[in-house]
Parts: sequence; structure tokens; C-alpha cells
Amino acid sequence: MKTCAILDLFSVHDHVIPSHIKYLTELGYKVTVYSPTQGFQEVSALLPSLEYDVITLDASKYQGRNKNHFRERYLKGFDSLDSLRDFDLVLLNTFRTELPVTNHISSKVTNALAVLHTPKHGLKQSRYKHFVANGHRALVLSRAMGEAFNLPWVVPLTYADDQFLEYENNASNTVFCVPGTVRFTGRTYSALVRSVQKLKQQGKENFIVKVVGRHDKKDGEIFLKEIHSAGVSGFFQFLTDTTHEQFVREIIDSDFVMPLIDKYEEKVGARHYSDMITSSVFLALGLEKVMVCESELASAYEFSDSAFVHKGGQLEVGMLTALEASSQDVRLRQEQMSVLRRNFYLDSIENLGRITNAFERPI
Repeated sequence: MKTCAILDLFSVHDHVIPSHIKYLTELGYKVTVYSPTQGFQEVSALLPSLEYDVITLDASKYQGRNKNHFRERYLKGFDSLDSLRDFDLVLLNTFRTELPVTNHISSKVTNALAVLHTPKHGLKQSRYKHFVANGHRALVLSRAMGEAFNLPWVVPLTYADDQFLEYENNASNTVFCVPGTVRFTGRTYSALVRSVQKLKQQGKENFIVKVVGRHDKKDGEIFLKEIHSAGVSGFFQFLTDTTHEQFVREIIDSDFVMPLIDKYEEKVGARHYSDMITSSVFLALGLEKVMVCESELASAYEFSDSAFVHKGGQLEVGMLTALEASSQDVRLRQEQMSVLRRNFYLDSIENLGRITNAFERPI
């Protein structure tokens, strides 16, 4: 059996690793994950049938200014990663060109595949060029980015076994879900408050907004104050400190997901249209949850026909459309999303198979 090591020295991109494992397993690889995350298996709790091994790393050995890194780099030559040579394929889930350990891996392993989370920046780095010169390859995480940068792509959908996907919402109100830590940069939380206020003024009170994620930092405090000042506190529900399984369960039990990305409201969010994926979109797509989002974002991720879209700066219009939609309209979008999810799954396996097979031939 072919073997693959998935290496990530950070935890920020843990959520995409289960999809990599799923695709690689379909291609006949036995996967071992190298991760600094304690209890990493919890990330794939909704896929209990997924088989892989985990080796827990001490991330301080490979980055930063500390004794562990000095010892590992200068005295041991990163020999703790020598076992990577034994794998047929090494997938670098977070490709950080500025880290010396990246060059080490590039020079020591035979077939490495790097995930470029921000290709516009990554492709310009000299160490990326060195990486490719050593015979290694790269991929990106959406079809749009693949076409824009002429690179192979996979879609890191959130997957769950069927028994976890049963919708359970006993609430009388429609539930809009906003997943992730509350941060204003790249997201339109203030626009959300204004939209809820407008819907309230129109007499719409049959809904709640469920925010699933941390909100205990500065932006979260400001967000809470905005909600209070707008007089819409009763429309919001906050859940934090959830396990990964609980986090996903809350999304499954919601009616609609809102990514809160709109380049017409918040300029930094424009990067999510072309150079950086937003995990909330692939989370919703993987779980087949209908989204309410800005129309051009939906086009960029190919789900316009399976969402309730709105023009830039008009979130309340999208929310109102979803609130007034018939059950048949919602079901139709869910069916279209199911087809899209299946196509992304098959295309991702095909694309990943093509690039791994290419290692067996000269570039």
C-alpha cells in the first residue's frame, strides 16, 4: 500500500486535513498525520470510519526563537523529521516558505506536495521556486484559484458520516448560523447587526442568529455592544467553547449558514474571492447547508444556484428572501448543493490522483 504523511506545524488549518485524508484514502494511501495539535483525532470525530495514524509534534522545534528550535536546527539538523523520507508522498498542509525547516524537507524527501493557502503571495517566494526546482509540486483549494494560477486543486469540504447529518431543529424560529471566531477583519459583523435591525423594523421577528465560535476578544466585545445599541439582543444566540463535533452539530441543526463576506462592505474580505478560501463556505457545502451570501462570492465558489444570494451591501435582502422562501425552494437548493458536493468530491479525488501520478513521470 502507498503511504502518505500529512505534515502541518500549525493548528490553524487542521479543519482541512480530514478531507485530504479522505481523498488520499480513496486513492489507496495509508495516511499518517504529523501535527502539534493534542488530540488531533477530535477534528475528524464526525468521520469515525476514517482510518489514519497520528504523530504529535513539538512545534517549537521547527519555528520561533527558542532553545528547542536552535537545538533541532543547528545541532540535530531537523533529524526528528527524517522519518518523512520513508513515505511515498509528503503533503505539506501549511506551506511556510520562510521557515528553514521547509527547505530541509524540500531537500530530504522525494515527492512533496504543498498546499498554497494564499497562492498570490506564495508563488512569488524564492523558496517556493526552490521547492518546485527540487521536483515537488503544489496545489490550491478551489477550482477558481486553480484556474487563476494554473495549479491543480482540491476542495476541502467538511465531511461527516451520514448518521451525523440528520437535521434536528425543534425551534419555532428560523436559525441563521454564523460559524467561526468573531473578527471584524474580512467579515461583515456590523452589517449583520444593521440587517437584523432592518428586519426587525419590517416586523420580521421569527428568526435568530446563532454565532458559533469565540467572541471574547476585542472585536467580540465591540460586536456585543453594537448588538445592544441596535436593540436586537434578543435575535442573537452565542455558543462558545464547543468541541469540534458540537461545533459542526450546531451548524447542521441550523437552517441557513452566513459566511459574512462581502467585498462591498469590507475590503479585506475581497481576498476570499480569489486568493484565500473561506472555511465557512466549504463547511456549509460539505454539510449541505443552504447559505445566504453575496452573489459574487457565491459565483466564485460555484454555488449560486444553491444559495439565497444578495447584491453587495444588502445582506438583509438575502436574509429576508430566505425567511420568506417556501420549503420547496429550500429543498431545491439543498438538492442542487448535494449534486455540487458530489461533483467536488469526485473532481478532488481525480485531480489529486492526477498530481500524485505525475510524480512517477518526469516534469
